[in-house]
Amino acid sequence: MKREHFSLTVAPEPEESDRPTLHIAYDGPTALLREQLHNPEDEALTDDEIDVAFRLQDDTRGVLSIADRHTGAFVFELEADLDAIDRIVQAAEADDERYRIVIETDGDAWTYDKETLLVYGVDGQLLRTDSLIPGSVEL
Repeated sequence: MKREHFSLTVAPEPEESDRPTLHIAYDGPTALLREQLHNPEDEALTDDEIDVAFRLQDDTRGVLSIADRHTGAFVFELEADLDAIDRIVQAAEADDERYRIVIETDGDAWTYDKETLLVYGVDGQLLRTDSLIPGSVEL
């Protein structure tokens, strides 16, 4: 899966009872994506089984990554603007400190409700004030 097969749309304003949302569209071959979003028992990964992080590549852009929490393997990565990530973090902090990720492809969709979004600087250091970290999490 190539980064350019993914596109990101941000909806920081919750609609109705929804949460701030990262909409990720995938337009590449779907077999590998489906495999990556499922565990060895062929069950879809749950909210608690994925981790989300954003690492800056320069002052305005970076890479959003989705990883399997149990294996540490990247599910996929895509390029994103820092502004989009900041808007989601700020909207989630103003709401109930949760946000949603919706991943869509040709006929399939996966939805994950998340509380954590770690943001890393160009040097690899965690940017705590730019991240969404629940109070119950110690890093």
